[in-house]
Amino acid sequence: MLKSESETNYTELKRSQDMLKSESETNYTELKRSQDMLKSESETNYTELKSSQDMLKSESETNYTELKRSQDMLKSESETNYTELKSSQDMLKSESETNYSNLQQSHDSLQSQYVTLNEKLDEVTKEFSVLKEIYCDGTNTSPDNTCSLCKPGWVPFRSKCYFISTNILTWKASRDWCETRRGRLVNIETLEEQDFIKRKAQGNFWIGRYNISKENNYQDGR
Repeated sequence: MLKSESETNYTELKRSQDMLKSESETNYTELKRSQDMLKSESETNYTELKSSQDMLKSESETNYTELKRSQDMLKSESETNYTELKSSQDMLKSESETNYSNLQQSHDSLQSQYVTLNEKLDEVTKEFSVLKEIYCDGTNTSPDNTCSLCKPGWVPFRSKCYFISTNILTWKASRDWCETRRGRLVNIETLEEQDFIKRKAQGNFWIGRYNISKENNYQDGR
């Protein structure tokens, strides 16, 4: 009976051992399968993560390249705009200096002309003052006209005064004599003036350049 119980126990123990072995193998297999699955998932996750990382890296490099290109373009445009602006500024400065120089020259020219015209005005004013002493407008009946038509000894004719000299002189001496009296040898401009002088003068007389007789013609001696 002891042998039979011992065999029975051995059998049960063996069965238990086999069961444990089977369970252990099953657990190992399941554990191995779980480990393989985890490894596969891990590798898949790593691959996806690596792919995402590569994509992000590629996108980052692309964005950097585009950003760098945009930065270079902006820098180039900025330099071009600065160059054009500087050129425009220099041109405006040059034109301004040229215009100022031209204006200054025009101003100096006008100033010089003004001075010259003032000098001429003074000369004309002086000549006019001298002429006023010789000539007088006989047609001016205004009370402000206080000048006498002609000086004593002078003969008026159409707002001019004539002096008929009886001195016998050369043409040059006659001219000088007239100039000392602020006059000049007559220049006959019309037949009426010639007739007037012939009526007043006797014999031959000097005019601007030539000796005129009492013939019915005359020459302008101016």
